[in-house]
Amino acid sequence: MTLLKRITINLSLIFFSLIITLIFLEIALRIIYPAEERGWINIHQADESLGWAYVPNSKQWYTSPGEFRTYLETNANAQRDEPRSYQTPPNTYRIMMTGDSFVASLQTPLKDTFVKVTENRLNDKANLFAPESSKLGASNLVLTNMQIEVLNGGTGGYGTDQTLRWFRQSGIKYNPDVVLLVVFLGNDIADNDFELWALAGSIAPPKPFFILEDGELVDKGRIGISTEISGDQTFNILAVRRFLYKHSQLFSFISSMLPRLEGHPTFQAMMRLLGMGGSGKSYNHTYDIFTESPPSQWERAWQLTEKLILTMKEEVEANNASFQVVLIPHPVQVHQDWWQARLALYPAMSEIEWDLTYPNTRLSHLCEDNYIPYLDLQPLLVDYVHDTQSYIYYRSDGHFTPEGNHVVGEMIADWLRETLP
Repeated sequence: MTLLKRITINLSLIFFSLIITLIFLEIALRIIYPAEERGWINIHQADESLGWAYVPNSKQWYTSPGEFRTYLETNANAQRDEPRSYQTPPNTYRIMMTGDSFVASLQTPLKDTFVKVTENRLNDKANLFAPESSKLGASNLVLTNMQIEVLNGGTGGYGTDQTLRWFRQSGIKYNPDVVLLVVFLGNDIADNDFELWALAGSIAPPKPFFILEDGELVDKGRIGISTEISGDQTFNILAVRRFLYKHSQLFSFISSMLPRLEGHPTFQAMMRLLGMGGSGKSYNHTYDIFTESPPSQWERAWQLTEKLILTMKEEVEANNASFQVVLIPHPVQVHQDWWQARLALYPAMSEIEWDLTYPNTRLSHLCEDNYIPYLDLQPLLVDYVHDTQSYIYYRSDGHFTPEGNHVVGEMIADWLRETLP
């Protein structure tokens, strides 16, 4: 047997052994982490007017390997909440939180979500008059004499546009006294723009979009326009990654585990191999939200988002309710070491001047100029993390941990004590 033939046989054995090992791992992971526990299988459905919505009265387990496994249930009105009636119960004051997956908090048992923590804290009459409590002002009679309901109007993947549509379609039926628009700065602005939404590579069903024409919202329905600002136009590694994530449990598991290894020598190479890292001039353009000079699509998205917020304010107030805003920061705005890891992963980002407070500043000015009460959680959470040395976001999944939900719920409740009309 020649040397070349022996090498060929050995390489073939190694190759087939690797294939068999990968198949075995794929089967094992499908048993341990069934596909329906990590996807849109049982709890989501396409919706003609919203793009998608939760299935009423649905149940499923939801998993991020090594991070959480949560049992999810939706109510008859297709919200991740306890059963709620459209009719307000007697002697009840209704607060509705609207927004995306941070409001829905699928990663956390319902009782530990910040929506429920807020509700329980506002109904805690003993805590209400504790010495450390903030002054109550005009909200004293509401908090002391009425039962407080905090309704969960959040749906995973929603931008401000879908939140407005959902309020028009369903939220208004609850006749809330206060509507809180919860804005996640990580993707809500980009989700409102047809091109930036396409860039993010969502695996969700198609959604309808608004655009601005002469400063007014125009409903364009389901338009699909591909992006021109992603890094590599010749080989779409993001499309390959989305395909593998959808069809391979092994790829999904590795992708979810890798972000927890940031800082290790092999991390950067592995992330790039999986299409999750940068090379050359490319990088993850979702971080463009932290610069005042992003591609033009971002200014378009910003102006559209601002109009959506002001439109929602008008419609909420026309329904005799108070409109308020809560800003939830991106994880890298709170955990500075995670931001440094992003810069290391995408070398091209080091050439750009970043301002991690830019979205907060811009939306704060919008609220102040239009007399909208708002709570910016970013400085509060930075202080909390500094004092406790805690990580309050899941590293791979990116949403709040139970600890993060609890601290955010307490912060929102304490703020509402001062701002409830």
